[in-house]
Amino acid sequence: MSQIHAMSDDQVASELRKMTAFIRQEALEKAREIHLKADEEFAIEKSQLVRNETQSIDSQYDKKFKQAA
Repeated sequence: MSQIHAMSDDQVASELRKMTAFIRQEALEKAREIHLKADEEFAIEKSQLVRNETQSIDSQYDKKFKQAA
């Protein structure tokens, strides 16, 4: 049969600190991943908006230029 070893209060506290540190590290890594993904998505969206607005302005300018000619 397996024996159950009771842990001392210090051992329990040490294990809890290790678990807490691990969870905190995982959370920080996940937060970094989320932040990077958000930055990438923002850059893509911004690029698309700028491209669309530039095309719109160019189109309006061409239309006005043709009307003036």
